[in-house]
Amino acid sequence: MKLAKNLDRLGTESAFSILAEAKKVEAQGKEMIYLGLGQPDFKSPKHVVDAAKKALDDGHHGYVLSNGILECRQAVTRKIKKLYNKDVDPERVMIMPGGKPTMFFAISMFGEPGSEIIFPTPGFPTVVIQQLDETMVGWAGRGEEAKEPRSSSCSSSRR
Repeated sequence: MKLAKNLDRLGTESAFSILAEAKKVEAQGKEMIYLGLGQPDFKSPKHVVDAAKKALDDGHHGYVLSNGILECRQAVTRKIKKLYNKDVDPERVMIMPGGKPTMFFAISMFGEPGSEIIFPTPGFPTVVIQQLDETMVGWAGRGEEAKEPRSSSCSSSRR
């Protein structure tokens, strides 16, 4: 079986490297709180678990609209109205199953093979950029510079 050449571009996301290091520190008996991968290290609150069970019992399972459940999108528009006093059509809201698909779509829309994509490091899923054959430009801004990337804090690395 012949595998695609783009598999050669796959690497490890720095967030997973950091997780591996944190696990080593934890193995030495030091307490860790994991915030890097978006996976909490605590149980879901009981009311959330109960609501999920009720939804399943009530038949809410299976596929939903590709842009998300309408009631959820409407709740997002209400929150935007409350916070920013802006009206947004629920049809313009997309609910995604995590950050990677969102980033993939955004980078796909604005980048092309060879484009330079600035990403925060450590932790950004660089595999998204690698698969799209774009140049990764790492940015580790600190303090005031964290608000706006500057060329001095970016490092281009063709992968």
